[in-house]
Amino acid sequence: MDIGLYLLERGLMPVWVIAFLGSVAPFVEQTTIGALQSAFGGSPALTPNLA
Repeated sequence: MDIGLYLLERGLMPVWVIAFLGSVAPFVEQTTIGALQSAFGGSPALTPNLA
C-alpha cells in the first residue's frame, strides 16, 4: 500500500506544481508591474499605427 501511495504522490506532483504556479503567477505579475510602474512611471500608452 505504501508503494502505491508513493507512486500516486509522485504521479500527482506535476499537477500540484502547476496548480501552485497558477495561483502564485498573478500575484508575481501584479507585483512586478507595480514595481516597474513605481520605478519608471506610468505607461505612455502609445497607440499602434496599423495603417
